[in-house]
Amino acid sequence: MAPAQLETLDEVLAQRQRERQRLDTSQQQQVSHARFAATLARRRYEHVDPAYRLAAAELEREWDDRLRALRQAEEAAERFAHEPDEPTLTPELRHQLLHLSQGLPDLWGSPQLRHPQRKALLRSLIARVRVKRTAADRVEVKSIWASGHFSEGIVIAPVGSQRHVTGYDTMVERTRQLWAAGYSDLQIADVLSRAGFRSAQRETVLAKPVMKMRPHHQWGSPYHQHR
Repeated sequence: MAPAQLETLDEVLAQRQRERQRLDTSQQQQVSHARFAATLARRRYEHVDPAYRLAAAELEREWDDRLRALRQAEEAAERFAHEPDEPTLTPELRHQLLHLSQGLPDLWGSPQLRHPQRKALLRSLIARVRVKRTAADRVEVKSIWASGHFSEGIVIAPVGSQRHVTGYDTMVERTRQLWAAGYSDLQIADVLSRAGFRSAQRETVLAKPVMKMRPHHQWGSPYHQHR
């Protein structure tokens, strides 16, 4: 955050403070007007001749309406008074904002920030996110930051079947070669994992998918092939 941006922030906060003061003055004026109207209605009711019942009843209803309006105005003013004040840019906060970009990487990796705080921080920094599924297990993500810059990446999504994993045919062929070379299911899974292959739900290949793959492709052991 540059000093010029802090000056803009100062101006915005000052404008919001002036707006709050204007609203506070308006609330107090509404209470004063409602109180004056209620007092005037009470005086009219008190000075009416009781013999004129219809006029007295009408003035009494008007007094009740004015009292109700006064009570509503006072409640609204009280709610407004209890709202938190607008923040101010203190010298300490200004110093923190100026040096935030330098210390943010260390702060992000420190235990001082909890997971909800990290999410709140990202919401304030990212304007929007665009996602596009390019394959069953591949999602392209484009994050547009508040500054206008953007970051792109690919998210590996879990799928329900090993057949939907990208590179499945290559994985099958490599598994066939390793099995023909005498590798066990566990050894094949280890070689495939180190080569970058993955399971449908995990980042590595387990022996179980390899074991399920062999009967499907009728890859028997050398003993069964000999028989």
